[in-house]
Amino acid sequence: MNSLKKCVISLVLLALILISLTGNIYAGDGLFIYCGAGLRKPMEETAELFTDQYGTTIDFQYNGSGALLNQLMMSRTGDIYMPGDVWFINELKGSGDEEENYIIKDLPVAFHTPVIVTPKGNPAGIRNISDLIKPGVSVILGDENIAIGRITAKISKNIETYEQLQDNVIARMGTVNQVALALSMKQADAGIIWRANYIDLADRLDLIEIDEEINVVKEIYIAVLKFSQNKARASQFLDFVVSEGKDVFAKYGYRIIKD
Repeated sequence: MNSLKKCVISLVLLALILISLTGNIYAGDGLFIYCGAGLRKPMEETAELFTDQYGTTIDFQYNGSGALLNQLMMSRTGDIYMPGDVWFINELKGSGDEEENYIIKDLPVAFHTPVIVTPKGNPAGIRNISDLIKPGVSVILGDENIAIGRITAKISKNIETYEQLQDNVIARMGTVNQVALALSMKQADAGIIWRANYIDLADRLDLIEIDEEINVVKEIYIAVLKFSQNKARASQFLDFVVSEGKDVFAKYGYRIIKD
């Protein structure tokens, strides 16, 4: 057998081993979770608590909520979806037709509250959302395919500043974490992120509240996917997040949903 054939056979065997191992993760006791990037810290800490208690292996895929939605629909694999906006979960529920519903269980965990942030010292003198449309003000926002980007668009439409705001946007980021980091590095005058994402960068950012009358506070839901191979364990983890996990979310600055 020549070296090329040996190489091909080795690659095929390696691929089969990897497929087998992946299958064991999904079909055994482990869980695979699609999670919005902005929820990373509380979810990883909650997962550690769950693993310590039940011995379950938990793997995460972090990204913007829209990108995760596309990924899970393409792959039809994974156990849990937790985006930053319940709208994305409602998309998976379809029009009510059972065949179009990819969610078998979902529950609320906490609230996501949008806030304006600026580099420390607020050099542009931003006081409210209307200041974001002033000439010469540079703004970084989340892409409208992620939760914070969708909500920012809704807020600006509430005060009819959407079109003017676009003129000042110098960049759109794929995750809310990227928006916060860019502003902490003084790459723009202001942006909009979730309150919980501000906390880690409070020494490098200033926070400006958005008027409650125009703000759009969203519920964060966690959901078990229909194509999960570990539905019982996934449901158990979901229940754990909305019970023991709420204290973790509160620690990271989220306003939790009361039972």
